[in-house]
Amino acid sequence: MSRAGLERFLFRFDKEPALQAALEADAADAFDGYGLDEEERRTLRERDLATLYEWGVHPLLIRNFAGTLGLSYVQAYRARGLGTPLREPFSLHRTETSTMKETDIRSRWVLANGVRTHYSEAGHDGRTLVALHGGGAGSSGASGMGPVLPLLGRDFRVVAPDSIGGFGLTDTSVPTPYGLISRAAHTADFVDALCLDKFSVLGNSQGAWSGAYYAMLHPDRVEKLIIVSSLTIATSMGIKQEPNEAMRALMGYDGSREGMKRLLEALIIDKSRITDQLIDDRQRAATRPGALEAFRRMAQGIDFVRNDPVLKLQTQWQEALPALTRRIPTLILWGTDDTFAVPATGHALAEMLPDARIEWVEGAGHQVQTDAPDRAAAIIREFLNG
Repeated sequence: MSRAGLERFLFRFDKEPALQAALEADAADAFDGYGLDEEERRTLRERDLATLYEWGVHPLLIRNFAGTLGLSYVQAYRARGLGTPLREPFSLHRTETSTMKETDIRSRWVLANGVRTHYSEAGHDGRTLVALHGGGAGSSGASGMGPVLPLLGRDFRVVAPDSIGGFGLTDTSVPTPYGLISRAAHTADFVDALCLDKFSVLGNSQGAWSGAYYAMLHPDRVEKLIIVSSLTIATSMGIKQEPNEAMRALMGYDGSREGMKRLLEALIIDKSRITDQLIDDRQRAATRPGALEAFRRMAQGIDFVRNDPVLKLQTQWQEALPALTRRIPTLILWGTDDTFAVPATGHALAEMLPDARIEWVEGAGHQVQTDAPDRAAAIIREFLNG
């Protein structure tokens, strides 16, 4: 399948009336010069938008193709049971015959500034919430945010990307020379690729840092910010915390399944939630080709920024983050039993951000959304609707 050829055709189709006329007339030479095989040509002739999306063609190009032809890509996707990766300028009401459930978690792909990016999606209509996972090996939108996604999907459209840096299923070859700054840039590319205008951001740990950094650069686009147990943000606020066993388990991941189990036990207090499936899913993601190397490059990028006299200024937030929380409503969620970013760190952060609201989740660890998904979802829902 020549995705590049398909995308080149769709890019030109939106701009060239002659090409539009050739497709309408079913001209034999309409597809010449694009390197398309017969199946690809037939898909374009039949205006099969859902198949184009399943092949990984950029959703924005499909949307423009549909608009030029007077078709609804939303209806095409839903007829195939795919959901809606991009918004139409009006809301299409769901019917009882829809094959999708609002609580489904759907696997999606998008090309974010050239990076083939995987994301998980829940919900259909309503305001958009971008959910950003933490930085442990093998994490992803699904494994890091999975338990809370369908709960929030009842009220919002939730999109949870797999970050660059060796996470989930996203391309592992992408450079991350500036560590978390590179990750935040990918977040910006991701929301642009989905054509999101205004949205709220939910981030856990490193994901919260990425979301807050994005909000500092684009405060006009972020409606509300939710920070979940983020030692990374606390560090940027100058808060010190001594190394602990949970940190060593996270940083000491050795590529083994047993190492992954130790990592998850450091993040999740309720051991019944550390299922074999969760361990295996994260282990597969962490050890797929190129993932460990990408994870190490991310760590090297973080160290580079930390030691660079100019770049490190972008990670010193003692003035910027309090100012941001005065402008954007901010919620902090912290687990009372967090052994990675300990409660004392959460209290110190809350004291430095008096305009933010803090909620303590009893019995939860570092991944509050995994240990207590119902409670976390209820707090987040009330905050976003308030």
